[in-house]
Amino acid sequence: MMNLKEIFKHYADDLGEGADIRKEAIASIEQAFPERTAKTLNKGGGLMGTILAIDPGNTQSGYVVVEHDGEEIRRVLKVGKKSNEDMFGVIVTPYDFYDHFAIEMVAGMGMPVGAEVFDTCFWIGRFWEYVDSHGEPRPMQKIFRREEKLYLCGRASAKDVNIRQALVDRYAPGQPNFGKGTKKNPGFFYGFSADMWAAMAVAVTYFDKYIKGIKL
Repeated sequence: MMNLKEIFKHYADDLGEGADIRKEAIASIEQAFPERTAKTLNKGGGLMGTILAIDPGNTQSGYVVVEHDGEEIRRVLKVGKKSNEDMFGVIVTPYDFYDHFAIEMVAGMGMPVGAEVFDTCFWIGRFWEYVDSHGEPRPMQKIFRREEKLYLCGRASAKDVNIRQALVDRYAPGQPNFGKGTKKNPGFFYGFSADMWAAMAVAVTYFDKYIKGIKL
């Protein structure tokens, strides 16, 4: 699938003498509607939906931006891990537009917690406020780790390795290296590492619960 910007440019390049005029129009469209020129079309001609999901930490956070058609998440648009200060550049950028926002929330479960957990909660609040105060209003949800385990693995006792395997089984069955593939032949999860898997679990749980409406 081509995004709208790619479609416009495809036709502009075929216009010959009129290409400069069309390219000026493209630039105007990109400036006026950055959220739409960044998105792709689904099979029915409508715009695909996008989710930004964050696995927050006390100093760094993992994130994914995924694209879905309402039936399933179809591809990963961006994945990474950044310092918490640099995450604000992920949350608000001209072309990394997203329709939904999900972030993993800390649950104490009656256990004592240390300074790192309190610092993580602080950053969750900062990210939440930043999303809420920038751009168009969008659905936002906090996802608990327990929810991820239940939705992806069917049991609250699941470990990180179980969650990763559930994601691979769903989106990259048969692909080598846990669905990451190779540089020459990248798989669905190319570029993923520890905290990024956790962010993907947040995205998939949000998608299943709030977009597809699956209830446990």
